[in-house]
Amino acid sequence: MVYNQLIILNLLQAFLNWKCRMIISAFFVKLGGHCGDVDPPGPPQNLRLSDMKNILCTLTWNAPGYDGGSPIIGYYVESYIGSCWNSINAIPLQVCSIDVQLLDTNSDNEFRVCAVNAVGVGLPSEIISVAPPPCIGLFCLPVKLLICY
Repeated sequence: MVYNQLIILNLLQAFLNWKCRMIISAFFVKLGGHCGDVDPPGPPQNLRLSDMKNILCTLTWNAPGYDGGSPIIGYYVESYIGSCWNSINAIPLQVCSIDVQLLDTNSDNEFRVCAVNAVGVGLPSEIISVAPPPCIGLFCLPVKLLICY
């Protein structure tokens, strides 16, 4: 029952995020739209897991190398759920970091980030896969970040 409610809430959130993104894009097009040498921004760079506490993780990234000729307005963080990418935030983030809760505690969670400028949403960053912490019964053990070279 709770799992079904979670799925319905996620679908509703995905729809509302999509609708909000369309409204924001239409607003920016009305303000100035696509003019000459202005393009959507390039993908954000160096998406990484900077911290993890149980099922809450912090993702950080760097601004894109190419802003499309227009300042970066913000960023959308997306999570892969089921068979599609869903935005985690309804409005663009002004910072290059976000705390997210792992939605799937049984397998890896995938995330990516898209930058936004006055023209629209740019290409996504590389995908980062975050493994959930090992759990014993109802208790999840703290996880240390391991960097392998």
